[in-house]
Amino acid sequence: MNLRSKLAIAFAGVGAAAAILVGVFSYQAASQRINAELDRSLLTTSAEIAAGATQVLAPSPVTRGPDDDDHDEAQPMVAQAIAPDGTVRQLGGRPVPLPVGGDDRTLAATGVLADHRYTNFTAGRDDYRVITVALGPGRGAVQLAVDVDESRYVLKGLAARITGVSALVLAVAALAGWLLARQITRRLVRLTDVTEQVSDGRLDDVAVPTGGRDEVGRLATSFDRMLGRLADARADQDRLVQDAAHELRTPLTSLRTNASVLRRFAELTPESRARLLDDVDG
Repeated sequence: MNLRSKLAIAFAGVGAAAAILVGVFSYQAASQRINAELDRSLLTTSAEIAAGATQVLAPSPVTRGPDDDDHDEAQPMVAQAIAPDGTVRQLGGRPVPLPVGGDDRTLAATGVLADHRYTNFTAGRDDYRVITVALGPGRGAVQLAVDVDESRYVLKGLAARITGVSALVLAVAALAGWLLARQITRRLVRLTDVTEQVSDGRLDDVAVPTGGRDEVGRLATSFDRMLGRLADARADQDRLVQDAAHELRTPLTSLRTNASVLRRFAELTPESRARLLDDVDG
């Protein structure tokens, strides 16, 4: 895997992580807000029912098919009264019996006015959020439940949208990362080609792509100066070899001449022999 691909994957990973974190936090915040509003609505409505406002319990028509999860209907409520002795009386709404536990009976028998507790329960395919509110010592309690299918449907749709947005952000981040990595590594690729040419022995006709004040530009400038110094060093080496060859040419010629004369050493006079030996020694 080349550097460009690694950078593109890194950018995509960072973008995806950011999108997922934002999506998770957004979903949690929305879920908490919806649940808090639902609990507040239950508390307010239970106070109205305790005051005698039973019109809020007008039942919604239930016309569900086999595949309908009830999210397209108004949230129907269920209400019942708990007497101090624990007996239960239906007040209106859906004909669904709400579960009455020991804590609920305690609230009905001895609870202080407005004391309440929340519970959840499931009846068939429907999930309910239940509140039990005490009416005061000896007055019983009111128990109110609301179908939360609509809230669950809204949160499900929100989760689907967050997933879609996260996937889109991932794709955009990957594309942007690839384009940015291409821009970043373009000069590095050219510089790599230059180094490969230099490794093959080329110095004179190599053009280094310089420019820019970032790290890549500084690297290219330094590499260009280094190539210049290498070229100068090679030129100096060539001149040294040429100068040495020129300087050696004259004594070598003299040695060849003396060597040919030495072949007739016995024919030379003593004075000529002495001069020849001095010349070779010199």
